Amino acid sequence: MEEESVITEVEKPGSKWRAFDPAFAILVIAVVIAIIYAVKVSRENSALQKREREYSGTLSGPQTAQSGDIVPAFKTIDLQGHQVEIVYDGTKKFLFFIFSPMCGVCEHEIPLWNGLAETTASKKIEIRGISIDSLEDSKESAVGKDISFDVLVMPDMPTRRAYRVVSIPQVMIVSEHGTVEWVHYGVMTQDKVAELQSKLGRSG
Repeated sequence: MEEESVITEVEKPGSKWRAFDPAFAILVIAVVIAIIYAVKVSRENSALQKREREYSGTLSGPQTAQSGDIVPAFKTIDLQGHQVEIVYDGTKKFLFFIFSPMCGVCEHEIPLWNGLAETTASKKIEIRGISIDSLEDSKESAVGKDISFDVLVMPDMPTRRAYRVVSIPQVMIVSEHGTVEWVHYGVMTQDKVAELQSKLGRSG
């Protein structure tokens, strides 16, 4: 008589799955890690979005400044720590050089800006440099730069955003009533210098 084959539960196809399968444990750990990472990324994104909303305020429109934009008056300090107020009261225009003393491109433009400030000094135009760095960094970096115009410190992020400081250097003319009349980002080419001088020549 042939001996019958004995098939245990473990050997049967479709037998009950073992609870402590190593592959299952690895899968569970991977899923848990993925969930933790997703939560962390979500929180970081929320924090970044909140910070961006705080910086950008409610401004809309083009990212860069445009002729015709209205910019606000503001209070700040100069490199000596003295209080300064920029006010658009109808008496004078402003020529702003917005920069960072630590910026190599900006430093290269300073001799040109000095010349523009000198030729514009007799007109009813107030020339101001505006550093986007802190007072301490601005003072330290300005040493030895031979800047012949007064430099102010950008007071806060809302003001920086209002003046559309998205890149430096930035040169702009603002009218007596706070309207942007001319603006340029980056290195001043000869054509742009001539354009600015022509605009300044019609002032005063």
